[in-house]
Amino acid sequence: PMYTVSVQDREWLCSLFSGNDTLLDQQEDSLSCTIIRARERVGSVTTLLHWLDEYQQEVASQLTQLIQVNYHSFLELHEKNRVSYSYIEELKVQVGNLKQQVSRVSRFLSQEEAEIESKLNHIQDLSEKKRVLELFIHIHKIITKLKKLLERKFSASEPILVQAAHFERISNEFNQLQYHVEEGLNLPFVESLSGDIKVIEEELLSNLKELMKEGFASQDLSLIASCLYSYQAIGKIEIAEQIFRFTIVEPYLDTLVEKHTINLEVETLFEQILSFVEGECSYLLKSDSDHDHLDKKTNKGEEEESDVIQNRRAAGIDHALLASTKGFDFLTRAIFPAVHDKIFSHFAVIFSPAVPDVFQKNYILSHEFLTSLEKVFLNSDDPLKKITNFRESSSYKGFMRHWNLNFYFSIGFLEMTGEIDAAMEAPFSILQSRLVPFASGSTFVPSDGFSAQFVFPVTESCWNAIVRWWKDFYIYGLAHRFFKSTLQVLIKFSKWIEQKLETNFGISPYELTYMFYDINLFSTKIKEEFETLINYNTCTGTIDKELSAEMVRLVQEKINNSFLPLLRKMSSCIIEALISETVVPLKEIRSIPREYRLTQKSPTQAMDYVDSILTPLLRFNQKYANFLPKSTQQEVKMAVIVSALGSFTEISSQVLSAERQREDLINKVNKGKKDQFSDTEKMALQLQLDAEKFGTHLAA
Repeated sequence: PMYTVSVQDREWLCSLFSGNDTLLDQQEDSLSCTIIRARERVGSVTTLLHWLDEYQQEVASQLTQLIQVNYHSFLELHEKNRVSYSYIEELKVQVGNLKQQVSRVSRFLSQEEAEIESKLNHIQDLSEKKRVLELFIHIHKIITKLKKLLERKFSASEPILVQAAHFERISNEFNQLQYHVEEGLNLPFVESLSGDIKVIEEELLSNLKELMKEGFASQDLSLIASCLYSYQAIGKIEIAEQIFRFTIVEPYLDTLVEKHTINLEVETLFEQILSFVEGECSYLLKSDSDHDHLDKKTNKGEEEESDVIQNRRAAGIDHALLASTKGFDFLTRAIFPAVHDKIFSHFAVIFSPAVPDVFQKNYILSHEFLTSLEKVFLNSDDPLKKITNFRESSSYKGFMRHWNLNFYFSIGFLEMTGEIDAAMEAPFSILQSRLVPFASGSTFVPSDGFSAQFVFPVTESCWNAIVRWWKDFYIYGLAHRFFKSTLQVLIKFSKWIEQKLETNFGISPYELTYMFYDINLFSTKIKEEFETLINYNTCTGTIDKELSAEMVRLVQEKINNSFLPLLRKMSSCIIEALISETVVPLKEIRSIPREYRLTQKSPTQAMDYVDSILTPLLRFNQKYANFLPKSTQQEVKMAVIVSALGSFTEISSQVLSAERQREDLINKVNKGKKDQFSDTEKMALQLQLDAEKFGTHLAA
């Protein structure tokens, strides 16, 4: 009884030996945990062991029964397993033998591979030694050959071109030497020969320098072409350019310095430099194109040097020969650096922004000078690249840095804004001389061009500032700053007007027409002339069309948002002033009852006040209306007339209504007695006569 296991526990224990995750499939740690849980569930180890023993016997019994039931199938399965086992044993023997054979072959191949690799390394080592030896032989032969060639002495009777061809040959040999030296850059023997190579290079450069100077002095294009080719062959293009600079360019510039030291004329100076570049330097400025050289490169011996000379003479050495040597840029690396240094060291005054007008003139002249120099590159194969290199050069950038555009702008900005501030801070005044044309009946018409006749000094100062910035001070590099300043002036002017409108500028409402005229003229001129103004001065560059259109749009938007509301406000102030004056005579209508109440008088004509109703409007039309555009004049006139008619009708209605009420009350007291022609009817007749006359005035 102590070994009895419940049915539920038996089922749980059986599940440990069947299904997908049995005890046989579990890891060691999981198996230990399972046994511990089984022990806890059954109660003791003895009970668990007893159950396991019973379970084993039960499984064995079931297996025996299964075999007995399917004994024939079991025998067949057993026979198949025996045959399979025998076959597997035979395969094991064969596979073992095959493995031994593969191992022997692998060891043999490894030995052969090691031997082959050793032989290849030996061959590679021999090849490298052969290469180094051949390199040494080539370098030694070339150095020996160069030394021999450099030892040759020329007699005075020999043509200079023979020497040039000789050193051209040496340059070709030296070019090959440079190639071989580059191949053996880190080899000890190459480093040991560096002294000899340096001596050869210095002697070659010394002789080429003398030949180059001789060619420049005699203007011998054949000699110069040979020297240029030699410098190109040895990779010393910059040396040839510097020789030209200090042999030809610098002496010429020194003569210009002497001429202009006392009386500097910038325009003449630039013209003379440009003439020198386009004249004496023209044969070199085409030497950067990429055509094939007319000469055949040769290094076969001295006997061919004369052939080179004959070939050149037969080809006709001219500018085209010089154009055949590529890689040179005398303008960017020789001529302009010298020009920049001379101008900055001797004529630095041209960069001074102390006098804005002179500074602008000099800047425009320098810009035109640089533009003319850049046109030289148009004959090259890649002008855009050449111009880009020219503008990216240190001398070009240094030349442009000397122009202190920021200081120049500050001077112009302070000068113009100072005049505006002075005009705004000064006591408010009117330029009386500007009123004379309007007294004779002239009307508002914008002035032609950039000139304008304003009535107030402030408006004139603002307009002059904008015009002078774009016309007199303008430099393309400052276009963004001038545009910003223009917007600032518009904002400042509009705010000043808003402040002054709070006090009506200290003038009568009618004199507001002067300011209306100024603002209207200012706005009209800005909108009509600004695009022409910003494109007026194109000497230093042209503003892009899209950018120009956007600038015009922004200015017009600023005008519409800032100044048009001010014009409407001024128009309203003028109308209110006129209306208030036209209402004063209409008050006389209230005195009509006193004229006809309880009297025998009858109206025969309009009263005198009618003649005074439109007097303010007539006076305004005679003295002030010409300062307004026709549309605004009509607007003011209609507003005043409509207001006067409304006031006349309103007051008349009030007077008649009051008199009718009074008359009705009297009639009730008198029990229906009524005069043949009542006082109210007399008053109505008088008002009718007044209205007819008022209408006559309106029609006139």
